[in-house]
Amino acid sequence: MADIITGLGVNLFDRTYTGGDLSKIAAITSGRLSVDGSGVTQPISGSVSISEPSNGNVAVYGTVASVVQNSSVVVAYYSIAAGDTLYLKNIIASASGGPCKVIVEYAAAATGAASGTYCIGFFSSANPTLNLDFIHPIAISGATFLRVTMRNDNPNTQDLYASIIGHSVS
Repeated sequence: MADIITGLGVNLFDRTYTGGDLSKIAAITSGRLSVDGSGVTQPISGSVSISEPSNGNVAVYGTVASVVQNSSVVVAYYSIAAGDTLYLKNIIASASGGPCKVIVEYAAAATGAASGTYCIGFFSSANPTLNLDFIHPIAISGATFLRVTMRNDNPNTQDLYASIIGHSVS
């Protein structure tokens, strides 16, 4: 890890501060930060830590066996309580054979009509897995159900699998 006090390789906005360059973006002098050559400085105190919270993690897995051709079923769902927010990070869907249509939707209940759709994806028999990775997690506020509904587009009966991954906060 770089030492910001002595300026050993700290990268700021695509320019590297190495300690002696007068054109540097930031400098630390006597425990104060000066940015972009400005005479204005800010005190530096405390430490900065970036980590994933360990509580509130959501990892829900569901499976439905023997789904016949052209049938749609809710494979996995997560209930978001009133006042809570789910930050949806990832959906993984798969099948024993493929192809399938995958619908990420929200609704008032675990089954029944959907209220709306977040995204739709497809996968083939050649690669029967769909990984929807949301780089910027989708914030979904409760009370609602997040569901992964899948349609078997294979002419044969197959098993369907889905995972919902995210982080819930109250």
